[in-house]
Amino acid sequence: MRKTDYVHGSAARELEREVLERSVWEGGASEKRPGFTATNWMLLVLIFVILISGFVYSIRLMSEIAVARNKYIQEYAEYEKLKDDNDNVEEAIQNDINMEEVRRIATVELGMKLPGEGQTVTYSSDINDYVEQYADVTPR
Repeated sequence: MRKTDYVHGSAARELEREVLERSVWEGGASEKRPGFTATNWMLLVLIFVILISGFVYSIRLMSEIAVARNKYIQEYAEYEKLKDDNDNVEEAIQNDINMEEVRRIATVELGMKLPGEGQTVTYSSDINDYVEQYADVTPR
């Protein structure tokens, strides 16, 4: 039997089968399934590379922070040790100064005299630093 011959009830089914076969072979919309194209794969790889790069960068930053923190702790410990050593040396120097010996050397060996009555002038200053005298000091 030829395809052009009509048999009662067979034509519509034959047409339906041809439409389905044609749509499958021609990539019709009814049978098309979404899949990953090259662009989708490149986008996925790009996102993956960005995520890995960010992860590696954050690990590097955390490592640098840890190294800086350890260096700070070491430097601060060294600072504390030097400060304690300096305080100990200053205390030893202050304990070694004998004011009576200083007075004896100043008066006997250097010929200095202690100030008499009215020769000492005291004044107050807002500056807690050394004083440079540019004029006479008037007592208050």
